[in-house]
This record gives sequence, structure tokens and C-alpha cells, in this order.
Amino acid sequence: LYDQALLALAYTEAFQLTGDSLYRETAEGVLGYLLRDLRGEEGAFLTAEDAESGGVEGGFYLWTLEEVQESLSGQELDAFVRHFGILPDGNFTPPGGSAPPGQNVLYRAISEEEVARSMGISLQEVKDLLRSATGKMRAAREHRPRPARDGKVLTDWNGLAIAAFARAARAFSSEEYLGAAKAAADFILSTLVKPDGRLLHRYRDGEAAIAGNADDHVFLAWGLAELYRTSFEIQYLERAVAVT
Repeated sequence: LYDQALLALAYTEAFQLTGDSLYRETAEGVLGYLLRDLRGEEGAFLTAEDAESGGVEGGFYLWTLEEVQESLSGQELDAFVRHFGILPDGNFTPPGGSAPPGQNVLYRAISEEEVARSMGISLQEVKDLLRSATGKMRAAREHRPRPARDGKVLTDWNGLAIAAFARAARAFSSEEYLGAAKAAADFILSTLVKPDGRLLHRYRDGEAAIAGNADDHVFLAWGLAELYRTSFEIQYLERAVAVT
């Protein structure tokens, strides 16, 4: 969770400084993952997903060309394969031979502009093809065994996530991101604050426990301050001051 939160903050700030749409797309992709796969039922964010799936390191995210061809065809397939560097023999050798050969990690092998030039179509057509293809591949991936999820809620890492969503809500004018930041903050404030105002570090399965450390207090205060700057709801500023 802390990797995702800090990267989302970095890409959001990079977009604000440069106006480069790739930075915004990356930030939104990271935040979309958190909303889709790491948000708990109470609104706070969970700690992590394992790397291993189905007995294979990174197996949830690896694809053979044949598997891609089962979900895509025509120009969608062509654009997807070019953009994400998919090779018939694979572009990746799993550690220790933990997966069969021909595995591909999806990465930006060439830009959308290069895909458009190589296919002789417009940039917008490529964007539409990749958006559609990515949705189909994500749907296909849902039929695989999911990585195990660490269901703890940690105060410090949620503070970072709150800061990331609040900053992105402000930068991208997103009510969804603001709602996510508020839901996580409200859960932490209602569940992981002791009567004397000090924080607890961890919540899991209905139990809040472990005395909070400096990073729990600092990161939550940061998240609450960012949330106030976006929402102007005074209680978040007051709680940030109290935690500080």
C-alpha cells in the first residue's frame, strides 16, 4: 500500500508540474488499483497482495501470447501486443523456473504514438483499442486464482493513501477520490484513536491494537491536512492538529 500511495503522489505532482497526460494516467491507474483491489469493506485500505498466485511467482500477471489471443483479435490484439511488448517466446524468465516458458510481463514497450504510426491509424484509435483490450484482459484475469491478500489495516500506510487520494482529488477534480480519502480517514479516526487521542497502529478482524509509532501519527496528520486542503471540512484540520 505504501508503494502505491507514494507513487500516486509522485505521479500526481509530476502531472501538475508538466501537464504530461502520461503522468496523470499512471496516477489514476495506481489509484484505480487501490480502489479495485486493496480497499476493505469498511473503507480503509488493506496492506498488500502476495506476489505468488497458483504456486507461481507473479503468476497472476503473466501472459503467453496464446492466452492473449484467446481474449483479443484483430486490431485490438495488434495494438495490445505492440504496446505491451508481448513476444511469442516470452519477454520474461520467471525465477527458478517457477512458470512454463513463453511468459510475458506487460510493460510499455513502445508509446501509443509509436503504435499509431506502426499500424497506420490515429492516436485516438489506438487509445480506444487499448482501453477496450485492457478491459477484456482484466476480465479474463479475474478467472485466475487471485494472490492472497494481507487484510490488516495500518494507520501509517492509510495516512499515505489518504494523502494520495486527497491530492489527486484536488489535482483531477475527482469526487470519487475525495470520497475514498474521506471514507478511509473516517474509519481510522473512529477505530484507531485511543481515548487519550493517541493512535493505534493496526486493525484486523474487528480488533484495533498495538500502540502507534511516530510514523502513524505523522502520516495520518499529513493525510488529514491534505484532506482538509481538498474538502475544506474543518474537522479534518482539527484532527490533524490534534494528532500533531
